[in-house]
Amino acid sequence: MITAQYLPEVFGGAEQQCRKLSSRLAANNIHVTILTSRKNRTIPMKDNMDGVKIVRLNAYGPPQLLSLRYFYASLLWVIKAVCWGYKNRKTYDLIHVHQAKLQAFVGLVIAGLTKKRSIIKIGNSGSGFDLLTLKRKAFIGNFLYRYIVRNADIVIAISTNICKELINTGISSHKIIFLPNGVEMSIDQIVPPEEKDNYRNDIKLPLDKKIFLFVGRLEKQKDILLLIDSFASAEPLKNKWLLILVGDGDLRYQIENLVNKHEINEAVLLAGYQKNILPYLLASDFFILSTKTEGLSNALLEAMSVGLVPISTDVSGSNDLIKHGSNGFLTEINSMESLRNAIGQAGRLSKEEIYQFGEKSMMLIKEKYEMDIITKHYIQLYKSIDGKI
Repeated sequence: MITAQYLPEVFGGAEQQCRKLSSRLAANNIHVTILTSRKNRTIPMKDNMDGVKIVRLNAYGPPQLLSLRYFYASLLWVIKAVCWGYKNRKTYDLIHVHQAKLQAFVGLVIAGLTKKRSIIKIGNSGSGFDLLTLKRKAFIGNFLYRYIVRNADIVIAISTNICKELINTGISSHKIIFLPNGVEMSIDQIVPPEEKDNYRNDIKLPLDKKIFLFVGRLEKQKDILLLIDSFASAEPLKNKWLLILVGDGDLRYQIENLVNKHEINEAVLLAGYQKNILPYLLASDFFILSTKTEGLSNALLEAMSVGLVPISTDVSGSNDLIKHGSNGFLTEINSMESLRNAIGQAGRLSKEEIYQFGEKSMMLIKEKYEMDIITKHYIQLYKSIDGKI
């Protein structure tokens, strides 16, 4: 596995998926080494987590940024990673790259030198689409973009949107495989309405309100300010609705000011960063994702896996998971009116209807997105392209 950055320095969606998949592969007797970078010298260069070997090469900065400030870090890491990959070529059979950025170039160079097959997994869609983000990098971005498109062996698309974007870049359709992110199921059955109060009592949440939950970074990409405006215009105080924001970020003070401006302090709770979000998931009714762009949201997968009713902008991944009006609601991107209407539709559902929507969401995850299912698909893929596994 190759990823530009990894735990504990970075805990993003791509890194979480890399960890989950690697540990499940290890549990299936597939030996996995994660090749990554480090800038913090207190983090061990060689490590083992969940039965997975980790090799961190010094980079002095985030190598995938490729900015002038970090260009030395990028160049240094590329050289070290390629040398490590070639030197240790007898210890692995396949190369699996997480995200089609600088690390994909590294993976393909190693694959070319060692004559091994490679897989590149795309992490983002829309304006954040991996290859277009890479192409926009100064000086060398266009070269890296063309190299990856020309030399890609197998490319994993985690959503149907990404499948289309890959074809538009010129990558042949026979190289593209649809294989979404996976999620680890926390519970086996959806929490019935009469038991939800127990979870609310545990974290001191009101029993008489319908609860909408957001989990993620408080940043521009997630469009939290639009979410606050939309929620305020849906009259949450009158309808006895509560919006909980779990997470932290640069927009926290702006969000607080906007909540004060709308005078909905009693209807919005900023819970901050929570190491364990399961209690909030089990205590809530709805999950809101107001993001402008996405690959396939891990937070959305987790929310649906416990039976929350999803409300999401019509972004990559969400439109694979949500059937509007059946198991959740899709809204237009950047549209306060559309999001407000979806919040209103969800908020007017009865307890029985909320349960029915949530049950459909949970069953979809169980049948198609559970981590064991995704891991089996990867193992089948590995075997199909390399008989040694």
